[in-house]
Amino acid sequence: MAQTHYFPEDKVHFVWDNELDPVLSVSSGDTVVYRTREVSDGQISPSSTTEDLGSLDWERLYPLAGPVAVEGAEPGDAVEVEVLDTHTEGWGWAAVLPGFGLLEEDFTEAYLKIFDLSPGDYTLFKEGITIPIEPFFGTMGVSPVGSEKPVIMPPAPSAATWTRATSRREAGSSSRCRSRTPSSRWATPTPPRATVRSA
Repeated sequence: MAQTHYFPEDKVHFVWDNELDPVLSVSSGDTVVYRTREVSDGQISPSSTTEDLGSLDWERLYPLAGPVAVEGAEPGDAVEVEVLDTHTEGWGWAAVLPGFGLLEEDFTEAYLKIFDLSPGDYTLFKEGITIPIEPFFGTMGVSPVGSEKPVIMPPAPSAATWTRATSRREAGSSSRCRSRTPSSRWATPTPPRATVRSA
């Protein structure tokens, strides 16, 4: 019979690491409820200002909840995860980080925007401009194959570092996708010891 598990909020990691012990073991068909941390791991808050971006500890970015072991998964199997529902904590943020991103030459000054997400369906960008709220799981992945421990986010703004961290086959299988919303499914091959996954 399928069970519901509640993932402990204090169990996170910041690199893909196949030496981490699973926090939970689940069976096919089980449900896991996560209360995930926001991407800065608490370094940005609703009262933060643009100046706070300069003191970000990059080693604490992208805290992933995991790992979770999938009982019975063997190398070569496909592990499929279905997102059932997502909710926000009532606020969010976006930032321009100098030297980071595809338009780094066009946006050279740091900027932080805090969003009020409490209306539920939309947030106000500025007077007269609203943005629909569609929360999603930004990153999911299975444990790496080799001994390397790739970071989820690069240690400093650098497109080259980002590419290395996200495209290496030996890093297991991870993906970033903003369409990972309720009712979406994510499937990945299971490499050796990749019975563990994080989100």
